[in-house]
Amino acid sequence: MKTTEITRISKEIIPQLNNSYWGIYNESMIIEPVNELLRGVYFNKSGVAKSQFELCYFIQPLYVPFNFINLSFGDNIKTPNNKQWWEFDNNILEQLSNTITPLINRVDSNFLSQIDDAENFYKFYKSDKKKTIRHFEAVAYSAAYSNLNIANDTLTDFLSFLRKREEMKLDWVKQIYFNTEKLLEGGNPKSILNDWEIETRVALKL
Repeated sequence: MKTTEITRISKEIIPQLNNSYWGIYNESMIIEPVNELLRGVYFNKSGVAKSQFELCYFIQPLYVPFNFINLSFGDNIKTPNNKQWWEFDNNILEQLSNTITPLINRVDSNFLSQIDDAENFYKFYKSDKKKTIRHFEAVAYSAAYSNLNIANDTLTDFLSFLRKREEMKLDWVKQIYFNTEKLLEGGNPKSILNDWEIETRVALKL
């Protein structure tokens, strides 16, 4: 599936959506203006079948250092037949957009528009923080970004969590550990997170 085809679908869908804040960004549709969270629906092209794609809704905290779209926080939008992969065909573009539109409206209403800042992200995902390293990282950094009273304790707990993980020997996990120590020792964690947010925005060309 080509990027131009994704753009065609997006242009068909956006005018039909309930809310007017949607825009096209690369191979996704996102909620604008973008604050500290990038929220949207990503068209994930199949590496096997050129006509197939996944619809993935996501929320990405921009203050967590990343140089690509992170789909860790969200899920897939399944077809009406409960299949993971959608089929694109120019001949059914209108039918396809009419099928996808109400599903995105539902995801927007029930999920994307409900998590509209770092504090709401923290509240929604705090119970899942030990699910993965990336989950705990985003939850802890969200607490710090929101200046919550429990921020330092959450960051400290995250360091303890990392020290017990076998992945601590991996470079990317070591970097997360270093970043978290920096937040605890830097004196102004919000300022550091703001810098990382800017870096992520530049990397994603937002």
